[in-house]
Amino acid sequence: MLEKSQTNQKNFLFLNSFILKLVALFTMTLDHIGAAMQVFTPWNVTTITVLRTIGRLALPLFAFMIVEGIIHTKNTKKYFLRLGVLALLISAALCVFEYSNNPDLFQLSKEGNIFLDLILGAFGVWSLKQNRKPLKLLAILPLAISIVSFVVVALEFNSHYVITWYPMFLRLQYGWYSVGLIYGFYVAKLLAPLFLESFYHVEKGSLTETTTQKVAENLFDIFFLVAMSMIYYSVFFINASYVYWDYKTQNYAMFAGLLILFYNHKPGFHKKWFQIGTYLYYPVHILVIILVFALIYGY
Repeated sequence: MLEKSQTNQKNFLFLNSFILKLVALFTMTLDHIGAAMQVFTPWNVTTITVLRTIGRLALPLFAFMIVEGIIHTKNTKKYFLRLGVLALLISAALCVFEYSNNPDLFQLSKEGNIFLDLILGAFGVWSLKQNRKPLKLLAILPLAISIVSFVVVALEFNSHYVITWYPMFLRLQYGWYSVGLIYGFYVAKLLAPLFLESFYHVEKGSLTETTTQKVAENLFDIFFLVAMSMIYYSVFFINASYVYWDYKTQNYAMFAGLLILFYNHKPGFHKKWFQIGTYLYYPVHILVIILVFALIYGY
């Protein structure tokens, strides 16, 4: 019965890591075009809303891929090095924007550094994977930093006062929401096999790499995606002004679960040039978008 179920499941697990990354890059690009339009052409409300709504799919997919990367990477040091280099480059650019005399560039600096979100989440997952308890406890640090970053931005947004002791270039883009997603996706990978082994009354590890376990992990991933989004949504009811993202728009992030549902846990196209290109694409596409808008609108 289990074998028949696995055969049927294989038919709809057709999305690999390569495809999910492409979707994440595409939706991220649309989101950043929308963000640039908010600065340069704020009157295009409908277009901005559509682009930024589609862009909500990017973060969950990148968070999901971070967990996959930490679990399956053959060289953790190189993995962190790539994330770290990009985090430094983006922070350097945001620093220039923040201390420039151009109000539009200053506005862009307030977007935060998504690579700080990703590298902190990756470090947290790495910590949780360790066998030694002191190393596991280090996972508290990224979560604490993400909460502080979120609170600072929320208070700043609420008071319309710039908090100078926490510079823009050191702020996360999504605060606790992004780091929480990464942690949740990792916990999903721990809970899914435990649930299946209890349900089927089988030995530990006997369902590893089976389609049944892959589907279970996908469903647990979706659960944590929805749960984190609902927690974020609930902040609105505590104090609406503390949610500096439009909570209704951000909830569209949950639709990324429809893609995760069909994930087959395979890398797909996995050439080294694509891996490097994925990292380089972020700063390059942002630079191109800013230059294009600046040239068109005379900045």
